[in-house]
Amino acid sequence: MIKNKVKIIQEILSFKIIFYSVLIGILCGFGAVLFTYGLELAVWFFQHVLMGQPAGTNKFSSIFQTPSIILPYAMLLVPMAGAFFSGILSYFAPETQGGGTDSIIASFHHKKGVIKKSIPIIKTFTTIFTLGSGGSGGKEGPIMQIGAGIGSYIAQKLKLSVKERRILLLAGAAAGLGAVFKAPLGGAITAVEAPYKKDFELEALIPSVVASITSYTLYCTIFDYSPLFTFHSNFFRSPASLLFYALLAIISAVLGHVFILILKKSKTIFNAIKLPIYLKTALGGLLVGGIGVYYFDALGLGITTIQKLISIPSYLPLYALLLFALLKIMTTSLTVSSGGSGGLLIPCLFIGA
Repeated sequence: MIKNKVKIIQEILSFKIIFYSVLIGILCGFGAVLFTYGLELAVWFFQHVLMGQPAGTNKFSSIFQTPSIILPYAMLLVPMAGAFFSGILSYFAPETQGGGTDSIIASFHHKKGVIKKSIPIIKTFTTIFTLGSGGSGGKEGPIMQIGAGIGSYIAQKLKLSVKERRILLLAGAAAGLGAVFKAPLGGAITAVEAPYKKDFELEALIPSVVASITSYTLYCTIFDYSPLFTFHSNFFRSPASLLFYALLAIISAVLGHVFILILKKSKTIFNAIKLPIYLKTALGGLLVGGIGVYYFDALGLGITTIQKLISIPSYLPLYALLLFALLKIMTTSLTVSSGGSGGLLIPCLFIGA
């Protein structure tokens, strides 16, 4: 009799968590939509209107037929200004500096799954200012922190237990990542792996999958279901090409190691600078803009450039590709290490591509 009652209670609790996961998926889906529109608007304004760069497939280029202003020294000043505004916001919420995954892990392990309710909003704007103005980084870390903040907030409002709060925190992170990257299962697996080096949070897996699929469906209903990147179907032609893939893996591993070293060194340097965070981010933005004067594609998200590298094998000669990768390492390290809001996954994809 007692075992039956325990089983019934467990089933009710499981249903409750799944229901909350759907709710979090819906909220994170809408949050991801607003985040995407905000970032697109910032890219259009900062990079097209002020810096004179081609609008490309930007969602706002067809809505606002505004000619480019092209401010003097815009390539230097715009990234610096965007980073400065991002730094002002992060001054009031230090948790929003950098990628965001470290903050998620700290909240999961050391803060009982609690994230301040202001974090998702502030993180949204710090990321929009940083990446929209040309700062180099990805949106995966920020959207995970935004989603995790939504999940934690819902759990706090419902006065759930610490265990349930941690589960919904990860479900929110999965929902954000799964929506923006259009990879719901990948988002769920990444989220439950994030808190540990060699393990994952098994109890959060199903809620994370549910939340991620829900947010993905809502996000793609508003936008589209096309993948983030498209590939030719004839990449693999013969077993002999595996040798080249092995060589590519070695080169990528070396570049990845270089990336980590430069990122750590940059963090050490910026941490030693005794300035307010908004001046540090402005300095990082100025240095990033200096690189952008000569190689603009090393700035921003770089998703369009990654697609070009995938679709057009002869897009750039080999030496230019290696230089491109090194410059992307530099711009990303300067952006993130100075306190700008941006993830590392998309830059890693850029470097590998």
